[in-house]
Amino acid sequence: MNKFKEEITNTKFTEFYSNNFGRCVYNKTLRIGVCESLDQYIPVDQFMDIFLQCGEMIKNYDLKYFIFDKRALRAFHQPSMEWYYIEWKQDMLKLGLKDHFKILPNEDWFKKCVEAGRAEIARDYPESLLDQINVTYVNSIQEAIDQIQS
Repeated sequence: MNKFKEEITNTKFTEFYSNNFGRCVYNKTLRIGVCESLDQYIPVDQFMDIFLQCGEMIKNYDLKYFIFDKRALRAFHQPSMEWYYIEWKQDMLKLGLKDHFKILPNEDWFKKCVEAGRAEIARDYPESLLDQINVTYVNSIQEAIDQIQS
């Protein structure tokens, strides 16, 4: 069993949506939604599809916490990240979702890409919502759950 499946099985998550590139699951009791990347690279149209489905899941179950598990990714796509931050997260903020958790691949270059990408978004979109939401980097789903429950 892979790490993600083990983590969501232990916490009783229910699958909401999946395609070849990602999966959305939720735990209604904990009010947590999770998106897991399933491939090394997610084409932008598939990325948007996955996150639009995650948005429906968040809306349908009034979720208050969201975990994006990027451990499978081996490519960083800035246009996808811009859409994710500028449009998708803004829509989720309107639904009351402010607390986001990220699980990054264990690759220093990927972490540096994330930092550079966030800096670029902050520069290009000075009125962005980066200061209206909480983004916490964790190493596992359980670590995020522990922080939520503490």
